[in-house]
Amino acid sequence: MTEQQQPSENSGGVPGILVIGFIVFFVVGFVALIFLVAVPQARKKTDITTLAEYPGLTNPELIAEKLNTSGCLSCHAPDIKIIGPTWEEISKRYEADPRRVNEVAINILNGGQGKWGEIPMPKQVQLTPEEAQDFAAYILQTYQKEQ
Repeated sequence: MTEQQQPSENSGGVPGILVIGFIVFFVVGFVALIFLVAVPQARKKTDITTLAEYPGLTNPELIAEKLNTSGCLSCHAPDIKIIGPTWEEISKRYEADPRRVNEVAINILNGGQGKWGEIPMPKQVQLTPEEAQDFAAYILQTYQKEQ
């Protein structure tokens, strides 16, 4: 009887280093694709310059709830300066004028730097134009009453 030979690790299959290289190639390629396609698309969002006429604030309680859960409170508060201007300061600057809702909403959506100091406000791409209008109207109308 002949002695049975033990197969070596590399016989009959793809060498392990090739498999690892193939996986790394795919992962790097996928990440590169994301950065080449998705990131520029996000950056291409141009500034919003006009919005439809705002129909008016219909449900202030719901808007207040959305505003409180939107992340805005990370930098803004009704009457205490955190990073950005307070809602009272915004209301005063825009003269608590409900006709200026779109102006404030556009500033919310586009972000910016220099209007309230050197700390930039990022674009709020997670908000729809309608949500930005609701937030702007809520801030202007709520603090109009207190002045």
